[in-house]
Amino acid sequence: MDRPDLRQFLNRRMLNRSTTHATQRGASAIVVAASLLLLLGMAAVAVDLGAGFNERRQGQTAADLGALAGALEYVSVDETTTLLEVLGTVRSNLISDYGNSADPHDTAWIDLWRGCSDTPPNGFNPWPLSATMQTNGWTGFSGNSMSCVSASKDTIRVRIPDQLVDTAFGGAIGTNELRTSALAHATIRFVAGGGARPFGVVNGASTGSICLTTRSGSVPPCDGPDSGNFGTINSQQWGDPDVGTTTNCGVAGNAELATNIALGSDHLIGTADPWYA
Repeated sequence: MDRPDLRQFLNRRMLNRSTTHATQRGASAIVVAASLLLLLGMAAVAVDLGAGFNERRQGQTAADLGALAGALEYVSVDETTTLLEVLGTVRSNLISDYGNSADPHDTAWIDLWRGCSDTPPNGFNPWPLSATMQTNGWTGFSGNSMSCVSASKDTIRVRIPDQLVDTAFGGAIGTNELRTSALAHATIRFVAGGGARPFGVVNGASTGSICLTTRSGSVPPCDGPDSGNFGTINSQQWGDPDVGTTTNCGVAGNAELATNIALGSDHLIGTADPWYA
């Protein structure tokens, strides 16, 4: 091959190589973009989903402690005090403060619960909002009651309002926030067999029974008489399948009294208003 032919051959090779490079320009950008999207998706799973699980765990803790706090107050104080105890405990354990955390009636805090809805199961009633609560801004709730806090005769149910978590990487795959919630129950139970003496003895008790009619002396408040009319004993029964009693809300007789002496009352006794009945 002489020199002119060699020169033409080399020129054609260089031209073909240049054309090939031009047609492949930008291919690496597509690969990098696709890889970046995949990496962002993996980061969203690792980081954002982890933050969501953390929020969910914190919300469950708040629900658990709120239900327990309400159960402790349930049979001894009024419904307003109990509700504020539940809400205050929940708030102190959530990640977000929702306004002024020192104000139990903060607008942002009320709005959060106003937007919460729950369907309590059979036997549970939504918690009523007293006139005091409504005066402090707790208005706009269906039936003037809070469905996300409810109760039966012996159980408190607390559902945490939805908690929103902003995502750091989820926006790349179309998710800008995560939503979590939590639910908890706390049931009041009393330990049986405390070893206390009964409050009375059935007529015809055998020899060896302890007599409870002797006066204790003059030490108040046990300085009253040991005979006379001291009023009646309310021993009505609500009906508890665990102990085999049936509902009897009328005037209780000897049978109910004897059962209550042996087993104790089949329902909770407290000073709270029976709004849940």
